[in-house]
Amino acid sequence: MQTKELIQASTSKKLFSHGQIMLVGLMVQSTIDLMDEGMFNVAMPAMQEAYGLPIDVLSLVVAVRYLARVGLMPIYGFVGDRFGKKRTFAAGLAIFVLGSFVSLVSPSIFWLVIGRALQGMGGGILPLAMAIISDQFSRERRGQILGTWNASAPAGVILGPPIGGLLIESFGWQSIFVLSGLGSLLALILVIRLVPPTRNHQAPNTSVDWLGAAALLTLVTGLLMATTTSSVFPIGSTANLLFWSGVGLSLAMLLWDAVKNPSPLITFEVLKNRQLMVPSIAVIFRMFALSGTVFLMVLYLANVFNRSPQAVGLLIIAQSLPIFLFVPIGGYLADRWTSRNAAVLGMLIQAVGMLWLGFIDPNSNDLLLIPGMILGGLGAGLSLTPFTKGAVAALGDEQAGLAAGLYNMIRFAGAAASTPLMGLLLAAGYEKSGGLESVPEPYQIGFRILTLCALSGAWIASRMPVAGSIPDPDMEEEELKDGDGTLPVL
Repeated sequence: MQTKELIQASTSKKLFSHGQIMLVGLMVQSTIDLMDEGMFNVAMPAMQEAYGLPIDVLSLVVAVRYLARVGLMPIYGFVGDRFGKKRTFAAGLAIFVLGSFVSLVSPSIFWLVIGRALQGMGGGILPLAMAIISDQFSRERRGQILGTWNASAPAGVILGPPIGGLLIESFGWQSIFVLSGLGSLLALILVIRLVPPTRNHQAPNTSVDWLGAAALLTLVTGLLMATTTSSVFPIGSTANLLFWSGVGLSLAMLLWDAVKNPSPLITFEVLKNRQLMVPSIAVIFRMFALSGTVFLMVLYLANVFNRSPQAVGLLIIAQSLPIFLFVPIGGYLADRWTSRNAAVLGMLIQAVGMLWLGFIDPNSNDLLLIPGMILGGLGAGLSLTPFTKGAVAALGDEQAGLAAGLYNMIRFAGAAASTPLMGLLLAAGYEKSGGLESVPEPYQIGFRILTLCALSGAWIASRMPVAGSIPDPDMEEEELKDGDGTLPVL
């Protein structure tokens, strides 16, 4: 602890004068990442027409970015804890820039998928921003700081759809990758110049559990591929059986690693940590409902209400703007109230929004969808930071990168599964209606299913540990941080 205090004191002046600038440097890529996603969502109808893709295959093209990133998140965190979070963060940004360029110049759907996968692999470093924040800011302020950082993502969600709609109508759907690539390049420069060097909690020569990392990556990727790609690889096919075989083998490897390895990537103690695992499981349902709503809503507005890409982008703001506004409020409630109560409230409000969307008469004005979108975004915004705050701190500062990576791996697994499963639902609905994509019933059924997901998330969130009910081994250290004034207050 004495060594840590000396490190903190030696960097206090720099952190105090550049704390806000450092936070901005971390926020830029979060904004760009979600802008890219929002622009890509609006481009779905244009890409579907350009490549003649059935809806279930289109949903996989959308989801491939999540499929590529989810398993890498805890590995980035594990590597960042040992070799430096800033260095690892910058490497991920460079991969994202490369993926944007490949997507821009892709001559076929195959190369577009490769580019999107590279974007996903690079985007897996975003949880390290949470770990950097945990390194540099006191526990009592982390809810506020994380709320501010989390607000950068919905800012990208707000900007992405209308900007994407404008670019698509003016220059074609490929133009969205110009903005993504340049924005990520700017983020890389800002991180290199503005983010202070992060200290390593473990020596670089500490043994790295590459077997555990490979097993975890194979397990998560195989499970997602086995459960979400049935439109391309039918259940029971050779490829599907290979995915499930990989899941079984990698699970056995993880169990063996946890028992035999003296320093495993994932220990049984980590899996039994309720402060980490309960919010991580609950947030799956938040992400499933949120991503599923965006996917359904874009196609609903385009196919049923015949809205143009630019109009769709503007209407989607009704959901993204409340997320942007209420993420910081969720952080405030997590600091002043309890994370559990704030998370439950947010998930219940999100469920009400989904229920509204599931019962609006499609023959009415599409503006009547806006209240449901607002409520869905408001609830999703309120719940995010309460889930994040406790989970990232669950394993202590020494494993903050791993905690952030595991939490976000589980979190984005919900987003990765949502889009292809909603795509399968729509495909079944289209087939039942004779191939018509303008029939509203499949979309409404999807919104009702997402209502049940949000309610399930609220129930699990109600089981989150209350702050203070779990021993905090770092409390004495955190009190010293606050008492000597070495950390900034934003």
